Amino acid sequence: MTPLAGQHVAVLGLGASGRGAARLARQRGARVTLLDSGPAHALAAPAAALEAEGIAVMLGASGPPAGERFDLAVLSPGIDPSWELPRAFVAAGVPVIGEIEFAWRQQDKPVVAITGTNGKSTTTELVARLLNAGGLRTLPAGNHGRAFSDVVWAGDPVDVHTLEVSSFQLETIGSFRPRVALWMNFA
Repeated sequence: MTPLAGQHVAVLGLGASGRGAARLARQRGARVTLLDSGPAHALAAPAAALEAEGIAVMLGASGPPAGERFDLAVLSPGIDPSWELPRAFVAAGVPVIGEIEFAWRQQDKPVVAITGTNGKSTTTELVARLLNAGGLRTLPAGNHGRAFSDVVWAGDPVDVHTLEVSSFQLETIGSFRPRVALWMNFA
């Protein structure tokens, strides 16, 4: 597991993956700032919930706040790496990784990852049911089900992680190496 204690982690995006990553980083001892360029009125409720947990939230952000130093930025899968917000972190020299990569680095269980153009969700559900029926505890997560970071943060009792991963999530991996990878049809 990658140590986070004492680090300042930026999480880009206030969706389910971003909220999971922010909570996981905070749980592991990081100071966390979540940034989202979306409209403040639409994001006020989830922002307030995270702030109550000790996570700083900046809505309407287009880049790192002036004078702040970040050790890592975690990109939510719904945010294109070429958009202004992640580009500003890259330009500031902050390593940017995706939420799947981030959660991977914070856990030690084997992973089954399913990707492809069609059939990912169905196959993820099927694999999870087969593993559970065979006595291995798992649940579908990633791009289908709960965010991977949320599952790791919550400490769900699993023996293996069963993940649907989209091509967008795979664009931002580095060390992510599932024990089993399934690539469904490709178009």
